[in-house]
Amino acid sequence: MSNSKVSIIIPHWNGIEILSDCLESLAQTEYTNLEIIVVDNASTDGSPDWVNINYPSVKLIENDRNYGYAGGCNRGAGVATGDYLVFLNNDTIQHSKWIDTLVDFLDLNSNVAAVQPKILNFFDQSKFDYAGGAGGWLDILGYPFARGRVFLEQEKDAGNMIKSAQFFGQGNTPLWCERLILNQRMDLTNIFCSSRRN
Repeated sequence: MSNSKVSIIIPHWNGIEILSDCLESLAQTEYTNLEIIVVDNASTDGSPDWVNINYPSVKLIENDRNYGYAGGCNRGAGVATGDYLVFLNNDTIQHSKWIDTLVDFLDLNSNVAAVQPKILNFFDQSKFDYAGGAGGWLDILGYPFARGRVFLEQEKDAGNMIKSAQFFGQGNTPLWCERLILNQRMDLTNIFCSSRRN
């Protein structure tokens, strides 16, 4: 088993109940060499106090305003100390062994710089919820065109989305990257572009 340190960066803005489910599932994670960072984007619902009281081991960064998802990720990456960085949405629930699987894969494959887990449907975990975006287009129901989903029809998970040679957009899924790669190729405070394009 690996001993690589993993920093999990969770941008957050309001919604204690959502963050509660996420942090509780992380507390059940079997991997122990973790640093959990919640970047609060100026929540008005008491989220920072709630995190400090209920999860004192979580590193909390309080922004003076809402910098959005990208700004929160950048701020968290700037203080993270892990060998691997995970950018995680606050509305996700993780399997207890999710980190072990991905860290072991990265440790054994030095030619891989980033990985992304499968996102399964919350209510039926035999089906995909989302498996990579298709250029930002939305269907008539407001869902992004994505691998694993056509309108409301979701594809069964049969190992069909596991391809090592493929790279597609991060979208709303956790993104893992190795700190060494980030240090060599970019400024760690600006991993995500937070400016809007017209």
